[in-house]
Amino acid sequence: MLDFATATASPNALPAAIGLIDAPLPRHEDVVGATLRREQLLRHIRGINPTASAAWLDGFEDRQLQDYLEHLQKTLEPRGRTSTWLRRGDTPGIVWRASRE
Repeated sequence: MLDFATATASPNALPAAIGLIDAPLPRHEDVVGATLRREQLLRHIRGINPTASAAWLDGFEDRQLQDYLEHLQKTLEPRGRTSTWLRRGDTPGIVWRASRE
């Protein structure tokens, strides 16, 4: 049985414990500013958000995927005064994408 201490030991502990991800995901500190290959970005994003299809993610550039991964990493952290996420100045606050279909 999964206990609370184990499930909250790290942001990746719960998804790994319940089988949502196969391997631990990188910590937010390791992702920010890092240059990850596209395959790594897609694997890490799908590890956190398994509903993001490969076809949908293919519509984004690597920089956009990096930003999305950093944002997803922050959502795994506990909320509170110490939890912050700063949107880059070159990205709008509200975005939308038109379907190719």
